[in-house]
Amino acid sequence: MERTIPTQWLEKNVDGYLLNAGFSSKNSGVLESFQRELKESFPDVIWCTPVGGLHITLFDWLAPLVDYGMDKKRLFDEYFESYDAVLTEILNDIGPIPIEFSELRVTPNAIITVGVDNGSFQEIRDKFISRIDLIPGTKPPPKIIHATLCRYQKEIDLALIKNIAGTKRVNLKEEVREFRLLHEIIAPMVEFELVKKYRLSHGTIEKET
Repeated sequence: MERTIPTQWLEKNVDGYLLNAGFSSKNSGVLESFQRELKESFPDVIWCTPVGGLHITLFDWLAPLVDYGMDKKRLFDEYFESYDAVLTEILNDIGPIPIEFSELRVTPNAIITVGVDNGSFQEIRDKFISRIDLIPGTKPPPKIIHATLCRYQKEIDLALIKNIAGTKRVNLKEEVREFRLLHEIIAPMVEFELVKKYRLSHGTIEKET
């Protein structure tokens, strides 16, 4: 019998640097409604990603939960110039990315929605990894396009979650026009600060001051 796996680091202080894309306000509202329905069904079990933190993962530069053995801000400053230059060059050839989300996936660790794009996400990931060696300990980029909607606070029979989630449908179209480099402070995406935007209009880059 599969059971939910509680996330031990919910709302914990972390330190990481991540690349992702946000959702439109309309799609965020749709996902928030779905989250609310699940939370109402399992109020003591379901933990929902804050609506302002809903995102489509690209990959991590410095993983929030990994101890690299040195100050992460110092490490980030050391690697930023090379990482930034490579990513900027890759994105110069990428236009806005259409994504269709039509799958809800209930796993022991989380509830996610999975999308399909035109191949751009994987192209960006593959090109970056081919040119940059990630710092040891940083997880490789994911192979799917996804957004994490909910995690678990308690252990229960996973089938109970699947029975409810199976009655829900996701049918969203999102156009990614920019990626965001974020500094995560409280996980998962409860508190974070924007470091830089990489717009997909063929070369417009904005850094926060």
